[in-house]
Amino acid sequence: MLNNIYSVISEVSRKAKQITDIPERFPHAFEEQIGKAYQATGNPVKFLVGAVQHKDAKGSIYYSANQEYYLAAIAMPLVHTFRAYQDALTTHFQHSNGDAHSFQDEIFNKLRGHSEDALDNETAENHAVFETLKALAKDGYTEDDIALLKKFILDPDSLGAGKGIVRSDGYVSALYQALHVSQSNSSVHTISVFYLKNPNAERLAVQMVNDYLTSKECQEPDSLEQEGEYNRILAGAPGTGKSYQLAEEVKALIPSEADRDKLVFRQTLYPEYSYSDFVGQVMPVKRGDDITYEFSPKIFTNALKRAFEVLPTGQNVFLILEELSRANAAAVFGDLFQLLDRNDGKSEYSINNEYIAEEIFGRDEGTRKVYLPKNFYIWCTVNTSDQNVFPMDTAFKRRFSWEYVSTAPVSNLNTNNPDVTLPHVGTVKWTTFYTALNEAITQDLKLGEDKQIGQFFLKFEKTDPASVTLQLKNKLLHYLWNDVNSVALNGKHIFKDDYLNFSSLYNDFAIKSVFSEAVYKHFKVKESD
Repeated sequence: MLNNIYSVISEVSRKAKQITDIPERFPHAFEEQIGKAYQATGNPVKFLVGAVQHKDAKGSIYYSANQEYYLAAIAMPLVHTFRAYQDALTTHFQHSNGDAHSFQDEIFNKLRGHSEDALDNETAENHAVFETLKALAKDGYTEDDIALLKKFILDPDSLGAGKGIVRSDGYVSALYQALHVSQSNSSVHTISVFYLKNPNAERLAVQMVNDYLTSKECQEPDSLEQEGEYNRILAGAPGTGKSYQLAEEVKALIPSEADRDKLVFRQTLYPEYSYSDFVGQVMPVKRGDDITYEFSPKIFTNALKRAFEVLPTGQNVFLILEELSRANAAAVFGDLFQLLDRNDGKSEYSINNEYIAEEIFGRDEGTRKVYLPKNFYIWCTVNTSDQNVFPMDTAFKRRFSWEYVSTAPVSNLNTNNPDVTLPHVGTVKWTTFYTALNEAITQDLKLGEDKQIGQFFLKFEKTDPASVTLQLKNKLLHYLWNDVNSVALNGKHIFKDDYLNFSSLYNDFAIKSVFSEAVYKHFKVKESD
């Protein structure tokens, strides 16, 4: 009668890994169905490229990425299975307490973490649950069903269930763990509730995902071993959360902080960063009265050495390179460029490098070939607005999987989203303000997406009006003046044409209306949506 919830979780995780390059727009039938469903709740939505714009009862605007609708659809078998386990346990549950839900929650939490034989014999502590399981057996639940329910009760941590297992939201933590998605900035669970309330929308969502997976002809990957994941670049406008995304993905793959300290190597690149900074160089070393010259390894060599050390254990090593385009990437990699062509994770072509070989394989092993093993991952971030620092040649770029990170706001309304108060605009949320700027940049100034900004371009540690205005004035204003306003070639600008120098703009900001109509009109559109 019950599906094996652990098998369901495994299948959800497998499918979630395949949701990568999804279409920018939903199928028409899906948009039509969920549009009507949201409209019926009084919270209309607008379908954008790559995201859904929501407007709540108070008029606040927030966004959900299209990918979240795909992931929620993938997670629905887990949601339904989890609820079936909950229904089974609460149907025959006997209680003397007036508040049934609180009593059940208390009893199940007391049993959490007990040994797997804790429900084999009736005790005063487990009486209510023991009687419930007996009643279920009489109702036709099989021995396998009862065994699954016992494990569900005693070891919910193995599911990732962080809350009371019989609470209505008890499945939420398990859902995010199965999807390998951070819960803090996601609305996947909210969308799953929407699907529960709208079966037709769920049916179309599941069909949409199945069609997508069929079209990709996806095969189940062996952990991370799939094309494009070894050499990977997250690219997007500044402030879109690229570094945070990589950090969260690594956390999901290596939960232990102690293990991450050993297996994750992180480096931020800069214009003067060189091959010797990356790989290492021969340095003079004083030993007693003598001066010798020895190779001093740097981050790439150290990370590669660790990868070979842990290769027999099946552990993966991650080399995270932040701001890759701020250095001359081709020069930084040098002869290592040859190693980036990979087959099943291992370099197709090896190189001769005496210093790296001796560091990895031992002294007198300098003639051995150097290559990247299949447990070695190079993940990078690139700010698209920084590409003009050191342009990457096509040969280098095509050896990496490029993933675009959208400027769309995260779904959590409370995440880095204070009120912004300015003349002519009034008081709006930061997400409303910066998305209006982005629309003006691309639609009116006709500049590329690389000139846009993300939600985390500014990080608001203080959210009082004075502190927010100071952040805008001292950080955002300078970027808009130098990197946006000055490069528009179609005669339109972010700021009023009256401003011929930065000092006058700086002095008037937050006191007078300094933006051009190209910006203000987007606020008017948003307020009337």
